[in-house]
Amino acid sequence: MSKIEGHNPVISVAQPKDAWPATYMWSTVSVLPVYFQIQERVLQAMLRCWWYQAASAALAFALYYWSRSPLYAIVALLVAAVFPFARAFVRHIFVVTSFATEIYCGIRSNAWNTSGRYWVVHCDCDECNGTVVAVVGAQRENKETLMMKRLAVSSSLRRYGMGRALSNKVLEFAVANGYREVRLVALSLFETAIQLYTKLGYQVVKRAAYSYRADLSFSLPIDIVHMRLDAQVKKE
Repeated sequence: MSKIEGHNPVISVAQPKDAWPATYMWSTVSVLPVYFQIQERVLQAMLRCWWYQAASAALAFALYYWSRSPLYAIVALLVAAVFPFARAFVRHIFVVTSFATEIYCGIRSNAWNTSGRYWVVHCDCDECNGTVVAVVGAQRENKETLMMKRLAVSSSLRRYGMGRALSNKVLEFAVANGYREVRLVALSLFETAIQLYTKLGYQVVKRAAYSYRADLSFSLPIDIVHMRLDAQVKKE
């Protein structure tokens, strides 16, 4: 990592006491930006879906014709507009909760074995006060593959090599324990992270459409990017 003026970041294997701070930091860094980007794409998808708009207008007109009250029509239009956002919000909360639980439980049971590990970065400066400012996990997929998971760096301490240093920790763990490759999965929304992985030698294996449906009428233009790094070649 590059030296950061006024900060003293130190990488260490995560301990049980780091479970909640790391989970909270990851949720803050990864959840909110993605949520707003997903909601933006929900709006874009709604605007492109002409028949959804037509159906909403038809429902509003039918309610107005039936009740002779513009109030029902307005309520129908509001429900039609809010429903995709509410559905996306509930889905997002469900996904985030499952990932956060994975991080918390993973750190709490952070075994010193070859099946997986979590690392965190603490910063003891006055501003950070020893809090967790970055986290990454590694989990055994099979005897040859190690998955890198949940890499996150506090937004105020990016561009100093923390992401690279944590990624290298995962690679060192893979090489030391005989894994042949490291794989990861990232949403196409994380363009900066994907660029970092590419610089580290990861190659895109495939891109798949994200099965995140904002509504029954349309899906979101988000891809899941699968990447891999040959640990043995990198070792040499």
